[in-house]
Amino acid sequence: MPSPHDAITMAEMAEMAAAFHGGDYDTPVTGDRIIASGLELVPDADHASLTIRQHNSYSTLGSSSSVAEQADQLQYSLDEGPCLDAFNDAEWYRSGDIAHETRWPRWGPRAAALGLGSVLSIRLLSRGRSTGSVNFYSEDHGRFTDRENIDLALVFTTHAALALSSAQLVTNLETAVTSRHMIGMAQGIMMERYSLDTADTFAALQRLSSIHNRKLRDLAEEIVATRTIPLKRDESETW
Repeated sequence: MPSPHDAITMAEMAEMAAAFHGGDYDTPVTGDRIIASGLELVPDADHASLTIRQHNSYSTLGSSSSVAEQADQLQYSLDEGPCLDAFNDAEWYRSGDIAHETRWPRWGPRAAALGLGSVLSIRLLSRGRSTGSVNFYSEDHGRFTDRENIDLALVFTTHAALALSSAQLVTNLETAVTSRHMIGMAQGIMMERYSLDTADTFAALQRLSSIHNRKLRDLAEEIVATRTIPLKRDESETW
């Protein structure tokens, strides 16, 4: 039979899971919610952060403190540390003595200089793909040793991974809608100026995008903001 403490923990987990999946939040908001909830739920954690990878580089989507942010940034710049290993190699990594950790000989002493003693990094996995890692930092040595607490953190990160994946989908859809709207506005300007139809203005934008080696959305944003068509000196306004 679950103890009263277990019952409270299960209730907290259920409440957090409902909060994660109860709304269409974008990626930054979801990152903040994951960090706040994890810091509240996981014993021993004084700081927390969320690492993601985009365009082959790592970044911190959210953190509870500048200490966690700095500890993450050290890992990215040194290309070693628990959050990178958790993201790429295994489900989770833990150390109770960061300063003398042989697995991360360059990162460990620098992280210890920030006042950190222990770390627990857990991979976020969605549909068989790593989407990030949640990093819990303690200012004390010898923390994150209780296996039940680690299992609790693993269950938490399962919900967090699903929430992050959904949020990234929402963000991507919002970006796509915004881009399409911006391109449509740029087309409207060109249609009015050059008496072109929809197909011709889109073809003209594609041509300008290719000539200037710029993304279509960025080009459209400039046209809408300046209401001018960016042309090189040897280009004509005939489409």
